[in-house]
Amino acid sequence: MSTRASILSLDGHFRSNSRIRHLKPFPYRILRCSSITSIVVNSWLNAYQGTLAIDKHLAERVWEHTCRRRKDQTVILSSLHRSTPSVLEPLLSSFPFTLPSSIFSALNAIQPLINCVTPENPSTPRYAALGVRLSLGQDGALKGVSLNLPRDGLDTKRGLFDVPQEAGYRAFDVFYYILKSVTTDAEREYLRFDQPSKYVLLNKSKTFNPPSYIPTADDAAAAGDFRQALREIGIKGSLHRDFISSLVGLLKFGNTLSDDCDMASLVEACEDAGSLLGIEPSVLHDCSLDERQSFAASLYESLIHWVTSKANEAIALQFGTVQDKELDDKPGSDDGSLGDFNVTVIDVPDPACGKAIARQSAFDDSLGLNAAMLKDGMMAPSVGAGVLQEMQRALSNATPTSTNRQSWPLKDLVLSEICSKAEDDSFLQRISVPAEKDGAKDDTNHGLGSQFDVSSLIASTQVWHHLSLHPSDEKPAAFTESSPPSSIWSTESVSRQILSWRLSEWANRRRTYLGFTAHFEMDEFSQRYSPLGCQKGQDGINYWLMQHNWHSGQVFVGNTCVWMCENTWREAESLLDLELLRGSENGTELKHPTYYHNSLSSLPFTPGPYGSRDQLLTLHGDASQVNLDQKVNTAPPSIVYPYPAEGKLADDFKPNIEPIYIYKDFPQSSRDPEMATVKHTEITKTTTSRRIWVAFVWALTFWIPTPLLRHVGRMKRPDVQMA
Repeated sequence: MSTRASILSLDGHFRSNSRIRHLKPFPYRILRCSSITSIVVNSWLNAYQGTLAIDKHLAERVWEHTCRRRKDQTVILSSLHRSTPSVLEPLLSSFPFTLPSSIFSALNAIQPLINCVTPENPSTPRYAALGVRLSLGQDGALKGVSLNLPRDGLDTKRGLFDVPQEAGYRAFDVFYYILKSVTTDAEREYLRFDQPSKYVLLNKSKTFNPPSYIPTADDAAAAGDFRQALREIGIKGSLHRDFISSLVGLLKFGNTLSDDCDMASLVEACEDAGSLLGIEPSVLHDCSLDERQSFAASLYESLIHWVTSKANEAIALQFGTVQDKELDDKPGSDDGSLGDFNVTVIDVPDPACGKAIARQSAFDDSLGLNAAMLKDGMMAPSVGAGVLQEMQRALSNATPTSTNRQSWPLKDLVLSEICSKAEDDSFLQRISVPAEKDGAKDDTNHGLGSQFDVSSLIASTQVWHHLSLHPSDEKPAAFTESSPPSSIWSTESVSRQILSWRLSEWANRRRTYLGFTAHFEMDEFSQRYSPLGCQKGQDGINYWLMQHNWHSGQVFVGNTCVWMCENTWREAESLLDLELLRGSENGTELKHPTYYHNSLSSLPFTPGPYGSRDQLLTLHGDASQVNLDQKVNTAPPSIVYPYPAEGKLADDFKPNIEPIYIYKDFPQSSRDPEMATVKHTEITKTTTSRRIWVAFVWALTFWIPTPLLRHVGRMKRPDVQMA
């Protein structure tokens, strides 16, 4: 894979599809540079029109690997440009199971707290990473979901306390929503709202309205959606009133965070903020400027993590209700616990952080599966010194959170001291002081309970990458629905993004040397594929691989493990499904450690985009659902094409892949027995001009000796020599 080929491929899809979908100039554009890496092109106009490009096959493959291999998986959603919109929600919806409505309500409630408007992006995330952990059961069904927002991953400086003093920048969206959400005079009088220009935190950029280039942008309507999302995750009534009061109190307290704040303004702001936060104004007035800044930052972080914890509680409650209903329907079942395997989807919107994670995952041979492959005897060329230096530079540029971690002790100390002087059982104490659970302090209110380490996930799981490019360096205001594709697409911008991430070297390294997506221990491999004739030991495995004509580039037998590339693994799994189904048809129950009753054997195997026609023989394991004619044993079994249905928001979280069975009881002359389509055969004679052209080319090339083509031209296959 070369940079030029990548650009031409993306440009071709972009322009051709744009001409077809002239009403939506940003169609689905996907480039798969390896079996675990996909590249898409998106802009804010995609998000507005609902045509965000995502690789649905990647989500399906991740789910299949989790269910069949019973190992945790990680999906990294990286943005190569600051103007690229987030694809977290559409990618979550592309998994082959139905997600509960509380997940999207939780995201709608959290995003206004961590997103803001900038000239580069109308919805700029100010977090380093946002993780969604999907817990799956042994049957592939969704058992639980949790949102994870690291404490050190939120940039409150650029998002609230130090907004750039340039037009087009705004603070976090939630503060503009609450100014528009007040509908009654009593609420307005209680909160004592002022004009947005009266607040120091909002007045730095002089920008108070949403971008004008978005036709449907309206803070009042967004405020109503935000209030509804809070209500759906359980923040309503007194909790909602206390939450809004805390945000308004923080907004008023922000007037005291500047160096030029006079004494009269300081006293007034402390009185207003203290009454809303439930703190004596003198406590806030006696704090120094550094202490006030630390308290404001820590308070806002505590509010975000409190909302996150309430969202996780609402999601768990909805899952618990569904599981209780399933247990009532199935007496004696004890499958009410959380899932056994996890799929962690991490949204990394910052290009610097995403580049560091991608470089570490692709080129760091001392971490994760790369180190395991090389340790197991796989030969791969070492990474160049320049690439390693760029990787180290990217890692150093992507770790600004170290300074945030150094400020944690001061923030915690100031927050605990001020909250200790707050009113008893006040909202501020509930969100800031760790609760007691079983005699020990629970720090989930601080966000510590929802921590996840990206480096540890890279080291311990299979990492899949979903990369989002931006078609141009132009500001979003230059994008309109009537813009022609030639004015939107910038080859220079796309080339710069591809080169800065070294995607060509990354893809070539994966495809040539480290492109294995499934690995098994020796005993596990031989036991898993024993129904197909695989024998124990390294010699037995090598003989079985030789029978299937799988070479070392497809399957590598190491010292302790067997490594398989994506296509070969899918082919082996399809053959295993076929063998298990044949055994069930013949009345022979094949025992296998990874196939349980009502478990993996009942999961359809979705054909991938890299599979051959033979790999479409993916069979359903439950023979009771297949109405096969037992009298005709000579005919090949029915092909199963599992199509994932579009999941609707419901309370049923079972996998919604419904297999469609196509039987082969039709005449061979009318239909293709493999593709189940009508065959049309037409015979035409070769034209005279074609015959003349073939004779002319033959006269020019027949004298070229075969050894010259074979040894100099390195064309060893006769068909290639003939071509």
